[in-house]
Amino acid sequence: MELQQLVPELEIRDLIVSLHKKEILHKINLTVYKGEMISLLGPSGCGKSTLLKTVAGLLEAQGGDVCIEGSSVLNMPTEKRGAVIVFQDLRLFPNLSVEGNIEFSLKLKGISRSQREQRVRELLEIVKLPGMQKRKINELSGGQMQRVALARALAAQPRLLLLDEPFSSLDEQLREQMRSFVQELHQRTQTTIVMVTHDREEALSMSDRIALMIDGQIVQVDVPEKIYRYPISKRVSDYFGGCSYLSGQVKNGIFYHPALQMPVSGYADGDWVARILPGMVHLCEDGNWKVAKVCYQGESSLVTLQREDSILTARVMEPPGVGKMCGVRVDAEELLLLKQEPCVHTK
Repeated sequence: MELQQLVPELEIRDLIVSLHKKEILHKINLTVYKGEMISLLGPSGCGKSTLLKTVAGLLEAQGGDVCIEGSSVLNMPTEKRGAVIVFQDLRLFPNLSVEGNIEFSLKLKGISRSQREQRVRELLEIVKLPGMQKRKINELSGGQMQRVALARALAAQPRLLLLDEPFSSLDEQLREQMRSFVQELHQRTQTTIVMVTHDREEALSMSDRIALMIDGQIVQVDVPEKIYRYPISKRVSDYFGGCSYLSGQVKNGIFYHPALQMPVSGYADGDWVARILPGMVHLCEDGNWKVAKVCYQGESSLVTLQREDSILTARVMEPPGVGKMCGVRVDAEELLLLKQEPCVHTK
């Protein structure tokens, strides 16, 4: 997806939101493009769901603006914004059938019975639940209820589909199935989707782009590969995890650490922290790194190496035994150096 060629669907500008007199969102800025699937990723309490609910019109903003297709919607009622939200608990109507749930918004619009029935059939085909119109909600599995909730949301023909941690209550196998299903649904309908999640794997595998939120701010927006491999700060790197850090100094194009020296380019002389991913570390026969731990992960193993106070992790196919001494080689061309920044102030 070449985002620069796309048309903005949602524009959030300097958005401020407070709850119970406490500022939760601090001047949020974000553009979501038509047909894009973007994840709002971040730890619990960072403001992801608050942002989603404000876009949907369920919470009021204290500053800034929210525009959909170029027009401000802050003073527009929820039902006229063109944004439909699907919550984690789905909020299906238990007293209505599958058909009754899906056609609810169509009834409010005064659409005829025959047209409603046709649209329900079409949507059930899209969500792969054909012929289940008359089924009761309590007769459905968790995955089927998820699909009915998506069909009900799509029935309103939204410009924006907002998903608030839609898979968190499902078991691992069903969660994986629903991830694949939503990706297929997105490709088929080209609906613009904003999804809230705290699951890194979910965001990395499903999204066109990821907006990482920490402490009520968006700290980085990028495509999954770049935000993972090239975080703009150590706290972004810390959130994705799975890496090692070595603190050292750059001098005349060389990164110096007591255990490693590597050539670097584009970094000024001074103190830096080297971020090293497991795939960048290669083991050699002889050396003074000790194998402290081996974690078997199926096709590969994660090996923890220790030298005095320094720790590295390496992903290898054939791990050495715990206690063995090894040498290491790090891919210097993939090395990323980060500054250790102070914590962001929150109100």
